Amino acid sequence: KSSAVWLPDEIYLRQTPSEAAADHLHSIRQQAETQKSAVFREFILTHPARCPLRQYHRLRNSLLEAFGSKEDHIAFLQEPVAALIPFMAKRAREPKLEGYTVASFDLGGGTTDIALVAITYASPQPKQVEVCPRILYCRGARFGGEDLTDYLKSELEQGCQRYLDVNAPGAVVIAEDVAAVAAVDLRRNRAALQAAAEQFKASLSEEGAAKEPRPPSDGKRRGVIG
Repeated sequence: KSSAVWLPDEIYLRQTPSEAAADHLHSIRQQAETQKSAVFREFILTHPARCPLRQYHRLRNSLLEAFGSKEDHIAFLQEPVAALIPFMAKRAREPKLEGYTVASFDLGGGTTDIALVAITYASPQPKQVEVCPRILYCRGARFGGEDLTDYLKSELEQGCQRYLDVNAPGAVVIAEDVAAVAAVDLRRNRAALQAAAEQFKASLSEEGAAKEPRPPSDGKRRGVIG
């Protein structure tokens, strides 16, 4: 006999977007605090440069519901400014501080935000420097990190095939449209292309460029040709 029990629709739990966001943020906080064995009291929530007031209030309410207490400090930061934090911190350590304008390219999962940000400095107290960013222009393009990954994988695969056409006529890069392909070899090629694309994307940032690429632990090439 089946043990399944069907419940009427009116019994299902329904949540507003703010309540669902609060539950998700609360779960993230619990996981982070468990992993770090600490209790966080300061939180920064980033949001798009162009954020409607209603959306801003919903984000704030969700964060307050998830983390809110009198002891917690909650701050909000525009995403183009957040993307510039490492660069601004580096420039702020220079002996002579002068204002400047910088372009921010925030490559997200589904969109890329391009912004021009004016940076000035203030000295609220002696021997203290406050960085004051101001967004002059911002525009979003529907081209994100996954699009770039897919593009790079396609270019790498085509480049490998062109190399084989010259150096090993008749050989082909193993792909889904190649006959009699072993599943394990197909997975290895996918993984190799994915890793190469992600490594290139990481090299676009200052932190990623500083890291030297590490070869496979067994010293073997991961790509497979047939």
